Amino acid sequence: HFMNFFEILRVLRLLPGLAALLFLAACQSQLPDNSEFVRTVNFSDLQTYRYKHTLTSGLEWRDANRLVLEELSPEVVGKEMTRRGYEAVETGEDILVVVKWRKAASAYQSPFDSIDGPVASLGRRESAPGFSSRISLVVELYEGPDSELFWRKELYNAFDAIQFTTSRITRTLQKALDNFPERVERDPNLPSIQ
Repeated sequence: HFMNFFEILRVLRLLPGLAALLFLAACQSQLPDNSEFVRTVNFSDLQTYRYKHTLTSGLEWRDANRLVLEELSPEVVGKEMTRRGYEAVETGEDILVVVKWRKAASAYQSPFDSIDGPVASLGRRESAPGFSSRISLVVELYEGPDSELFWRKELYNAFDAIQFTTSRITRTLQKALDNFPERVERDPNLPSIQ
């Protein structure tokens, strides 16, 4: 009977260590690289794209800033999609791209929100007020003729509105598409499921 009692004690002593190990593993885990997907999609069907439009919302935008966004957004997104192997088309696209810029008065939720990185964000925080006009970005990709949303990336408080530059716009768009996968080469020898 003593042997069973000691075995039970030994197992009980291991439980806190195992619980702590599981807790640390859960804390270490990150979202997978494809965490932007909102539904499953067959990537071999996605070969072409079309940029639909740039939307601006929130606080009032200067006309010049809105024009920069409307000009630069399709250019940067086009380069990123082409770099991944997708072909731009006028009609009959497999992927429809929508870019949404929002200007709002907010405080940084985290120093990691800023496109400039946490060190630059913390350095500016000492002299800036807690609330400021900041710009966020949402990039949405829709699939097929029914235009069903399958991928969405949102970057909150990417930069302060007073820091509006083409460089920050470009970096924000590139960061939003960082985890979007490259085009899958279709095998012409495989039979179609359709």
